[in-house]
Amino acid sequence: MDQNHLGKFLKLNSLKYPLIEYQLFNFSKESLKQILLNSKCGEIIHGKEFKDRPPSTDLLNTKHIYPLACLYKKAKPNIKSEKHILNWKQDKIKKKVDILSNAYMTLCILNLAKYYEKIIHNEKKRNEIVKFYVSCAKHQLNYYVNNFRNDIGLFVDMVASYDDKNKNYVSFSSYDTSFEFSPQAYLMVCFSKCSNLLKDTSPYKIPFLNFSKEIRDMFIKFKDNILNCPSKKSIEILYAFSLYIDTLPDNSIIDLSLNIIENFFSKYSLSSISTYDKFLLYNSLIKLKSTISKQNNDTLHDQKKLISEYIWDLDEIFSNENLCKNEITDTYDIISYELYLLRFNKSESQKFYDNVLIPSKIFSSFPNIPKNYESEKYFGFNHKTENIIPDKCFKHSSYKTMDECNLTPIICKNIHFLYDKNKFSKPKIKFDSKINMKLIYLMIYELKDTIIKATK
Repeated sequence: MDQNHLGKFLKLNSLKYPLIEYQLFNFSKESLKQILLNSKCGEIIHGKEFKDRPPSTDLLNTKHIYPLACLYKKAKPNIKSEKHILNWKQDKIKKKVDILSNAYMTLCILNLAKYYEKIIHNEKKRNEIVKFYVSCAKHQLNYYVNNFRNDIGLFVDMVASYDDKNKNYVSFSSYDTSFEFSPQAYLMVCFSKCSNLLKDTSPYKIPFLNFSKEIRDMFIKFKDNILNCPSKKSIEILYAFSLYIDTLPDNSIIDLSLNIIENFFSKYSLSSISTYDKFLLYNSLIKLKSTISKQNNDTLHDQKKLISEYIWDLDEIFSNENLCKNEITDTYDIISYELYLLRFNKSESQKFYDNVLIPSKIFSSFPNIPKNYESEKYFGFNHKTENIIPDKCFKHSSYKTMDECNLTPIICKNIHFLYDKNKFSKPKIKFDSKINMKLIYLMIYELKDTIIKATK
C-alpha cells in the first residue's frame, strides 16, 4: 500500500468526528438526486433538452433519469419497478405544488453544482456535471415563471389538472387567493444564484439577474407589509435575504434586513420560537454581521454591536444543556440542532447523533453505498484505488439502504418527542416536500464546505 493510499485515509480519520458530516451530507445529496432524477414526483423536463448529459454513473448509475421541472407536494417514497425503471407509485402522489418547496429544491440543485465545481478534479467531468445541474435549475426557474404566478406576477401554490383526452397535457390553477412573501424571497435568491452560475453566453444570464432585482424592488416597495409578518415568516424572509446578500451584496436588502431584526426583537422573545427558527435566525445574524463588517460603514456600528449581542444570546441558548431535553420536539429541531453542534460542539454532536437523531428514525433509509465503478465512491471523482472512500462514510450501520428496503431515502414526517414515554413517536414514512426540501437544503448548504475541505 503506497503513501498516497494511506494519506487519504489518514486525512479522513484525523478529522474529529468526520463521519457524521459525511453521512448526513451523503444522505441529503443522494436523497435530492433520487427525488430530482428518479421519483417522477412532479412534471418532467424532457430528455431532449439535455443534450450533454454526464455519464450515467456520475448521476444515478442508470440511463433512465427524469429530471423534475417541478415537485409535487406529497407522495409515498416506496419504489416501484416499471419496465426495469424504478420510480415512485404515481397514484400515491398528491399533485399540488408548494412553491416554497420548489424554490428550496432549486436552491439545493444550485448548491450541488457549486459543490461539484469544487470537488471534481477532472475538468471535462466537472464541466459536464456542473452544466447538467445548472441546466436543471435553469429549466425549473423558467417553468416556475411560466406556470406558478398569479395575475399580478407573484409566485403562488398551484394544483395540477390533466386533460382527459391528452394525459400528457397538464395545466395549473391556484387554489388559494393568498400569497406569501417568503417564496418570493427564496426565488429571488434562486434567480440571482443561477444567473451567477450561468455562462456569459447564456441568454438566461442577464434576464435572470434582472428578474431577481425586480423581486428585490417589490420587497422594498412592500417594506411595511413585510415588517408586519409573524415571527416565523419574518425569520424565513430574513434567512433568504442573508443568502441573497451573500451572493450579491445589496444595500437596500441589508437595510431591510436590519429593519426586520429590529422589528423582530422589539416584538418577540427568543424563547417563543422553535429551535429550527433559532438556527435560521442565528445564521442570518452571522451572515449579516459579516457583510456589514466588510463595508466599514461607521453608521452601522450600533447595529453591528446589537447583532453581536443577539448572536451571544442565541449561543447561550444553544449551549444550554436543557435545550435538548425541553426544546427538541420535531424533525426540524433535530436536524438544525445537530447542524449547530457539528459546527460548535463536536463532542456533543456525536452524543446527540447517537442518542437522539439516529434512534428517532428520522430517515426512511440511507442511500445505497456506491459501487467501485461509480464516481461518488472516490475522492474528487478520481477513479484510483488510493482515492476510495470507506463504506462507513455513506450510511449509518443501524439503517438499511434504499435497495434493501425499497424505500427512497427521505426525511420522515410527524416525528414528535413523547415526554410521557421519553421517546420519539413512530414516524410516518411519507414524503412531504416542505419538510424534505427545507432540511435537505440546510444539510447540503451547511455541510458542503466541510466535505470539500476534508477531501482535498
